[in-house]
Amino acid sequence: MATDGIVLSPDVWDRVRRMLLDYERRGPADGPQPRRGPRELGAATLLIKSDVSEEIPAFGCMAVIGMEADDKRVIIKVAKPSTTFRRQYLFNGPRAIPANGRTSIRDRQFVTGLYDSGTPANGDAYGPTPNQWYLTKGYPAVFTVADIEDATGKRIVGRQYEINTVLGKTNAAHAKSASGTINLWAGTAGSETIITSMTISAYNRFAALATGKWCVADWINGQWYLTAGEC
Repeated sequence: MATDGIVLSPDVWDRVRRMLLDYERRGPADGPQPRRGPRELGAATLLIKSDVSEEIPAFGCMAVIGMEADDKRVIIKVAKPSTTFRRQYLFNGPRAIPANGRTSIRDRQFVTGLYDSGTPANGDAYGPTPNQWYLTKGYPAVFTVADIEDATGKRIVGRQYEINTVLGKTNAAHAKSASGTINLWAGTAGSETIITSMTISAYNRFAALATGKWCVADWINGQWYLTAGEC
């Protein structure tokens, strides 16, 4: 049998709403304080739009490729990591995103990501893998490992960030006071290999470098600068 609802005046409803918000924030006066998980602290909601015609797996690493406005909302466009170098990446949440679909994720510093192989250790740095949704150790880093979340599912938890430093080699003679193309390299120190077709353009404020020379570039004031080079 249907029952009549309780009708509250706008003033009373506003007071009740504020009391509920205060309760959620502080907890009952005579009881334990409610706990908020670390994934909720200071985390904003981001609207995501997939720009790929395949499913993005749960916890997949996504390249940020742009933004668009939709009904006064800002929507972040993402795609599969590729050999096109990008500085910004995000990580999907616990649900897959359908091909060309939309979802929302929490904007967090500590996230869960997928990895390819091996045994990640605390402090290891991982980066996006071209044409894959998982991370690879030694690639241009966007993720520092805190711990393994699920070895079977190959999931790690760690801190995400933008790429601000890269290692590479000049692909041609690089003159002083000029920009030049740098081929990016990745891997274990002393055994690095080239990341095929992944390059950046960096400005050289120092001495000229010959072709094929090791160099380091840093993102400074919105552009790449060479900050070290092989003699």
